[in-house]
Amino acid sequence: MKKFNLKELIREEIKKVLSETRQVIPLKNLNKDNLALVASPSQMKGINSRLDIHLPQLQDSMLKLDLNNKSFDNRFESYKKNLINKLGVNILNAPVTLDPSETWYNKIKINDKNFEKAKENYIQGKQSWIDRETSAGRTSGLD
Repeated sequence: MKKFNLKELIREEIKKVLSETRQVIPLKNLNKDNLALVASPSQMKGINSRLDIHLPQLQDSMLKLDLNNKSFDNRFESYKKNLINKLGVNILNAPVTLDPSETWYNKIKINDKNFEKAKENYIQGKQSWIDRETSAGRTSGLD
């Protein structure tokens, strides 16, 4: 007789519900309400009021923002302005996928060729610099 695994059943139901809430929204229409869909409660001990999101950046990093922080709106607008400055105003029309069923670093994806190309160029430039430093026998701490 097969064992009944309640945890696994619950986990599968949660995945099913979350996958049904996946959204694709233009960057210009992205707001706090949309982003709340993919926000994660903070894992820091003693801090229960944080709702963190992680926005992809042109570098190989993520921008962590707390939806409950009073500076959220300013920081989010700065994030969008930075993208506009580097990629042009058309980036605002780029589709952004919000998928709560993904891991924290894949919950928000900007689906734009220029964004991906700029990110790849940054990563290649960084790797080239690291290779030159290494071949010259230097270690700089940037890796």
